[in-house]
This record gives sequence, C-alpha cells and structure tokens, in this order.
Amino acid sequence: GLYLAGLEDIESRRINYGTHSTDLHAALSGRDKGIPTVVLAHQPWGALEALVWDDVRLVLSGHTHAGQILPFMLPVYLYNPFFCGLYQPHPGVYVYVSPGSLYYMVPFRHYRPEITRLTLLSV
Repeated sequence: GLYLAGLEDIESRRINYGTHSTDLHAALSGRDKGIPTVVLAHQPWGALEALVWDDVRLVLSGHTHAGQILPFMLPVYLYNPFFCGLYQPHPGVYVYVSPGSLYYMVPFRHYRPEITRLTLLSV
C-alpha cells in the first residue's frame, strides 16, 4: 500500500482563499505509519513542512517553474528551500521539485519544460 497526502499552495493561508488551506496535520493524521507516505505539496515550502513528520519519505512538489526567466531564476532559487530537481535532505528522505511543463504569465522560459515520470519501488 501507499498513502498519498496532498497539500495546497501554502499562500492559501495568507490570502484566506475560501475553504482552501494547507492543513498538514489533517492530511497526515490517522495513517498507518507502517505504510509509506508520499506527500504532494504544491510549493517547496509545503515540502519543508512535510519533512517534519519523521515517516514521510518522499515529497513531490512544483510551483517554482525553475525560475522560468533568467532574471527571476536567482530570487526564486534563493527564496525556495528546494528549487528544481531531486534533493535528499535526510538519509532515505527525498524531495523532487518539477520545473513543470508550462510557464507562468509570460509565454517564455529558459529552463527546459518537463513532465516527470517516477517509478516507485518497495524496499
């Protein structure tokens, strides 16, 4: 088995976006901790929050578009705890941030678009 837990954009807290919110406790409570958990976090900041749970082994994220346009790459890189690609913040714990396949607002990007295919194996 596998648990999938989803987290919305963490900015939904700040802008009070209706019933949308990031409630990590609600997403992860009540699970059998013996079953692997994958967290889908819209933003890398949500990934950082999910890593506080000691049984989360994989977080998949996006949102950054890998900076999209060259002048914005540096601030996006500096602001986010995970920018683009695969990270191993702790032994046996992984975060993958996809640059995505499209763009945000401006129909241009320096970073190669991607659709990611992951293969999960039991250990």
